[in-house]
Amino acid sequence: MVTYLHRLIVFLGLACSFLSSQTPYERARPAMRVYGMEQGLPDASVYTLTLDRTGRLWAGTKEGAAYLKGRAWHTLRMPGGFSSNYVRAILATRDDSLWFGTQDGGLWRLNQGNWTHFMAGKELPSNRVNCLTETIDSLGVSTVWVGTNGGGIATFSKGQWRSLDTGPLQTIWRIREMRDPDGKPRMWCAAQEGLARLEATQWKMLGPKDGFLGTNVNDVLEVPMPDGRREIWASCWGLGLARWDGQTWTMHNASRGFPSPNPTGSLGYTLRADGHPILWAGTYDAGFWWFEDEQWHLLAQDTSTSILSVLTPEASKPTLWLGTRGSGVASLDLGGWKSLDDKLGL
Repeated sequence: MVTYLHRLIVFLGLACSFLSSQTPYERARPAMRVYGMEQGLPDASVYTLTLDRTGRLWAGTKEGAAYLKGRAWHTLRMPGGFSSNYVRAILATRDDSLWFGTQDGGLWRLNQGNWTHFMAGKELPSNRVNCLTETIDSLGVSTVWVGTNGGGIATFSKGQWRSLDTGPLQTIWRIREMRDPDGKPRMWCAAQEGLARLEATQWKMLGPKDGFLGTNVNDVLEVPMPDGRREIWASCWGLGLARWDGQTWTMHNASRGFPSPNPTGSLGYTLRADGHPILWAGTYDAGFWWFEDEQWHLLAQDTSTSILSVLTPEASKPTLWLGTRGSGVASLDLGGWKSLDDKLGL
């Protein structure tokens, strides 16, 4: 009996040793680097992040736009008459233009060193620009979509501006081009008034009859699945994250492991080597989280940090970029170093 117990204890000890030797890498988090005003950012609150066509990273802050060169940020010198330094949206378009949407100074375009200003009452329905996106149709025609605050959506194509009839959708937080089940492109809109998709020339609101309960929706994202399906996630302020699996909407909140009812407009995804997606989601009051294998995980950072923007990586550069409220820009190395800290018992 003593011999049996001794062997059992030795076996359990070896098993625990083996398991504990496996957990550090499994539980480790992506290594993080933080850039703040000490590295040249004009302000520590970063509302938008984007890459231009050369691969240069841009950030929009309350004190202007800046780009990363080496390990330092450089603030872009804005033109005279730039009435608002509060940059909420940046877009790099196919023609190598850079577009800057501001809090209350309209929209600026920089092309080959020349600035053009677009304003409310002329080209835009509102001087506050919340989001920008570009689409290219089957004929190669570019359209810039401008989501405004209180004025709906305007588009710019072939040198012409057009204000769209968005019905009740007036405060637009995100515009994305996504795919129908048959692969055809369709525009989706996340707005303070709800979630909608463009059908012909009309925006169709999703509501309770569709199983969707969100109202103030600040982001919407399409995520490809390994079996060819596409899931849709919507960030619903005050409720959590809504997930469409192709049949039903499901709300992810505290009951499903997502801790905050206040996700921000900062959704993104990356793909593992096996084709399975990892969803990334920022919150206003509970830090940054990722969803993998049907489980939510917290990134190793101060949970009080608000995440305002997310930029998912290019395939050749596995770095995830986060814009925060008051803490600058953080980069996460998804393909290299892993971080172990006191939150993991170190």
